[in-house]
Amino acid sequence: MANLTADQLSGIGITLPPDQLAQLQSLVSTNSGSSLTGGTTGNQIGQIGGLNNQNGMNTQIGPNVGTGQLALGGLQTLGNLWTAWNAEQLAQQSFNFNKTLASDNYTNQAQSYNTKLTDTANARAAMENQTQGQAQNYINANQLKTTV
Repeated sequence: MANLTADQLSGIGITLPPDQLAQLQSLVSTNSGSSLTGGTTGNQIGQIGGLNNQNGMNTQIGPNVGTGQLALGGLQTLGNLWTAWNAEQLAQQSFNFNKTLASDNYTNQAQSYNTKLTDTANARAAMENQTQGQAQNYINANQLKTTV
């Protein structure tokens, strides 16, 4: 393996710039008795150019694909948090609107019922020769409260 070439590396999916290929070739020639898949030589090969032995990706922080993916992932997370916060605010506004609407509707319905009850009680009291006090007792006993 002392005659390591760029073609041999590209055959296993590794492409190196010429200067890093030269470093690798010199490392292999000085350690020709060692295995390239483990031991000191394997670890040194993986360190050339910041390569990771496991998947061949650059693991150094700086302008590379891994850092770009990390940054984009962070931006995506921030965007998702912003969207979730806006959705929660919209849901809160919708809930408050519906709560007010329901409360106002109940108040109006109760007032309408109480008005009809009063009219009916007063008409019945007049027809049956009851006193206004008897009609008022009936109204008080059967009216709805107008606040929730």
